[in-house]
Amino acid sequence: MYKASLTSKGQLTIPKEIRDFLELDTGDDVLFTITDIENKTILFEKAVKIELCPACNGTGEFIEYNLPCFLCDQDKYITKDKQILNPLLFQTLAKNKVTLTVKTHDSIDDKGFMLYEVPRITLFSNVYPEN
Repeated sequence: MYKASLTSKGQLTIPKEIRDFLELDTGDDVLFTITDIENKTILFEKAVKIELCPACNGTGEFIEYNLPCFLCDQDKYITKDKQILNPLLFQTLAKNKVTLTVKTHDSIDDKGFMLYEVPRITLFSNVYPEN
């Protein structure tokens, strides 16, 4: 059991062991849920940050190809801690003249598509040598 004292401003310092356990960082939000009114019991948990999926822009699919979104798995949102394609990554790539391509399928003649189980990510640059 861990203990914290309430300040005159109504603030608590969350004990380090609890912060570490919940993987809380500066700026993270926490949720308080009343679970038992009679016994004044609450549930305290880390709030999961979600964003619109940057791959499908929150539609859940790639409309032009009529394919489900591989990044959010059609959920339309992704949690910040599971975000693969960070928007800052795109800014860094663009600044350094690097192109990132995510390929989810290949055409098979004129008959359709072959979906990849795992998307193929390719980096290309006229500035950086190929490795």
